[in-house]
Amino acid sequence: MKDKQMTKIILGIAAPLPLANVDTDVIMPKRFLVTITREGLADGTFADLRFDESGESRPDFILNRPPWSQASILIVGDNFGCGSSREHAVWGMRQLGIDACIGTGFAGIFFDNARKNGLALPIVSPEVRDTLMHLAGCS
Repeated sequence: MKDKQMTKIILGIAAPLPLANVDTDVIMPKRFLVTITREGLADGTFADLRFDESGESRPDFILNRPPWSQASILIVGDNFGCGSSREHAVWGMRQLGIDACIGTGFAGIFFDNARKNGLALPIVSPEVRDTLMHLAGCS
């Protein structure tokens, strides 16, 4: 029996996030894990990168700047999603409107959580990722 691969086309704005080793606590800080439902997690997604200590948007963070504030695709650095098995990280990303993260590889548990929750994680070579990162950074 031949392996079947599902193809999904995702269209949208891509934002470069060239940080390596972004763990699930960076994606979804533990202080946002107070709900017993999946609702309202978009606010916590990348909270420490998106907002300063007083809750104001950080203008230098890519997802706070147009056109990337409408991004549905992230081009990410190496080892994205490492750390704990925090499924809330994927839930929050999906609620924020992220449909795909393109990178060179992902932590195993994060990859499984993403697959279960409809977050596409295409894996590409470092050269392709770097080209995409550059193209996504052009406004």
